This record gives sequence, C-alpha cells and structure tokens, in this order.
Amino acid sequence: MVNTHLLRYYIAVNNDTMEQLADHLDISRSALSAKINNKREFTIKEALLISKRYKFCCKKNIEVFGEGD
Repeated sequence: MVNTHLLRYYIAVNNDTMEQLADHLDISRSALSAKINNKREFTIKEALLISKRYKFCCKKNIEVFGEGD
C-alpha cells in the first residue's frame, strides 16, 4: 500500500503538481489519484519513475511504497 500522506508530502516539497507527476508517468490525473489513494496499484515502472524524480533512497521507497506482500 502506498503511504498517501507521505507521497503527497514529497509531491508538495518538490513543488510538483498532480498534473505534472501524471504527465511524467504518462497517465491521467485521475489514474494517479486512484493510485495515490490505494484504489489502484502503481506499476513497478511508475514507482521507479517517482523514486528517481524525487531522489528516494531505499528507505524512502519502503516508507512510501511499502514492503510488498
């Protein structure tokens, strides 16, 4: 599960918008919203793109995207 509040924090701290991040991921804003709100899952590619965009280390990746199943 995605840590919704933490991901929204990183979006804001990086002066990004939902629209900009959605464009970066090549998905719609509504699809991004569904993924951030845990209604749909991020693909591995999308998670990697977010990690690179916000320069997440391994610990931050786990904090934001969880450890998996």
